Amino acid sequence: MDLKLLVKDLPRTELIYWTDSYTKSFESEVVRVAPDGRKKAYLVTKASAFHAKSGGQPSDTGKITTDSGVTLDVKKVMMLNEVVTHYGSVTEGDLVKIQAGTKVKGEINWIERYSAMRKHTAGHLFDYCLEVATGKPSKTVDSWLGEPCYVTYAGKTPDESAISKAVKLEIEGIRKGLLVRVEFVSYERMLEIARDAPNIARLPKSNLMRIVTIEGCRPIPCGGTHVRNTKEIGEFQFQKIEKTPDGEAFRVYFGVE
Repeated sequence: MDLKLLVKDLPRTELIYWTDSYTKSFESEVVRVAPDGRKKAYLVTKASAFHAKSGGQPSDTGKITTDSGVTLDVKKVMMLNEVVTHYGSVTEGDLVKIQAGTKVKGEINWIERYSAMRKHTAGHLFDYCLEVATGKPSKTVDSWLGEPCYVTYAGKTPDESAISKAVKLEIEGIRKGLLVRVEFVSYERMLEIARDAPNIARLPKSNLMRIVTIEGCRPIPCGGTHVRNTKEIGEFQFQKIEKTPDGEAFRVYFGVE
């Protein structure tokens, strides 16, 4: 399926998780459906709480149901041109009953989502802790909040003492229960308040930018889901650190329990 054609001329999807990452279910309306055989389909709704695979965060999974008894088992979620597309298999009912205008209810897999939220906030906090421990800006190259979970940083691998200090600061930050704040600003305002953020060059320009700030840390432009308080992260588990194959960066693996 050509996603460009699928989402062509469609309005921006209302991203429910942008304002409330804790939303587990929601109601919306289908704006476009594209069958992929008899039992699979691409589905676009006016609003969605499903997070698409992006920014190092895995795609949410879950289900979308209709009053007529159709259930779509959502396997992956994609976003293009600010439009969210859900892809999955029909496990109950008849696909032909889903059309533009059909009222639906969505439910995300909360266990997977909450794990991603905790890891995402842990990763942002570690960025700051690594900066404090090394005395240098931590420039993130990429990340993955699935398994294995990691954040990749540009530059030479820090020495063992610096990593140990960063891990200690991370654990302290979690224990303190730092508040995590989300705000929405214009692109121009984002450049003012988050000009030192390492990911600005990779961000698509938009009239509405989302900034995530952990109490005491620098603001970071981010479209992903986060917990409200660092205590929710739980136990931070540093696993290992390794150089990337090109030797230009290093990858920190971690988990949360």
